[in-house]
Amino acid sequence: MRGTILVIIVMAVVTVGCTGTDSAETPDGFTPVEAPFATMAYPPGWDVQGQSDTEIRVLQPDVEGLPPSAALTLDDAFTGGEAEFEAAVQGTLTVLNNVRTDVEELAVDMVDIAGATTAELHEFRFSTAQGDAVHHFDLFVLTPEGQLLYGRSEAPVDSADPAQLRAILESVEVADGS
Repeated sequence: MRGTILVIIVMAVVTVGCTGTDSAETPDGFTPVEAPFATMAYPPGWDVQGQSDTEIRVLQPDVEGLPPSAALTLDDAFTGGEAEFEAAVQGTLTVLNNVRTDVEELAVDMVDIAGATTAELHEFRFSTAQGDAVHHFDLFVLTPEGQLLYGRSEAPVDSADPAQLRAILESVEVADGS
């Protein structure tokens, strides 16, 4: 009897664990924008500033100073697996943090990105060369085809909505074949 109950419980857990979808949820009120390599959603009041075969850029217009913004880029020069991906993440963060000042890393999370092999989200606060304090996220995504996507979202610390900046990047969905 115990064996039967255990099998039923295990089957229920496996069934519940397998009911997820392969597509990202678009956050309420956000608008998706597609590129050949991925889709990303942006919040109300933001506009698409650029879209190509390798990049999506959005920002909140009509903001004085540094506007809240986000971008997703396909690094078409990168190919590799998990080891090369980790080396690329660390190398990119080293380069980025060398031009930032007062860098404070707030969090590093493995995140679920639809269609991705693996994805890391790094959260920072730092100052720009102009002295602007920025709340910033870096997203690194490895696709099943061994390509690298790099995403970022940021806003001035005094007006940043970290949950919104994070939601933009977590809305990313890798296109089939990327």
